[in-house]
Amino acid sequence: MTLNLNVMILGLCTAAGLMATDVTLGDGTPKQTVERLRVETKATKVASLDLAAQLKSKSADLTKVTEDVAAIEKSAGAIHSLVEQLESQKSQLTSKQQVELQNARQLTDLLHIFLDNKKTLVADGASPEERERIRQHARSVADRADRLEKVLLRMAI
Repeated sequence: MTLNLNVMILGLCTAAGLMATDVTLGDGTPKQTVERLRVETKATKVASLDLAAQLKSKSADLTKVTEDVAAIEKSAGAIHSLVEQLESQKSQLTSKQQVELQNARQLTDLLHIFLDNKKTLVADGASPEERERIRQHARSVADRADRLEKVLLRMAI
C-alpha cells in the first residue's frame, strides 16, 4: 500500500513539475492560472500528508524524507510563481477576486515559512522529537495548501 501511495505521489509531483514548467510558457488567462494553482496546491497537500504519514513510523527513511521535502518545495515554488503571475493579471479580476488573491498571497508566504522551517528540521537530525516536529510542519504545509485551495475556489474564476 505504501508503495502504491508513493507511486501516486511521484506521479502527482511529476504532473506538478510539468505544470510548473508550463508557468514559463506565457501568462494565459486568470482562469488558466487558477487551474494550474489548484493542481499545484493539491499536489503539495497530498505530498505533505504522505510525508506526515511516513514520519509516524519510527523507522522513517530520512533520505526519502529529504527527497519528499525537496519535491514539496519545488511544488511550492511553482505555487509562488503562479500567484505572482495571477497578481500580474490583477486588472482582469473583480474586487472580490482581488481580495481573495491577497489572501492567497498571504497563505503562499506562510507556506514558504513552514517549508523553510521543515528544511532546517530535516537537516538537524533524526531524533524522534525532530521527526515529530517535521511531521507537524508537514501537516501545517498540507493545511495551508488546503486553505489556499479553498481561497482559489472562492475566487470563482
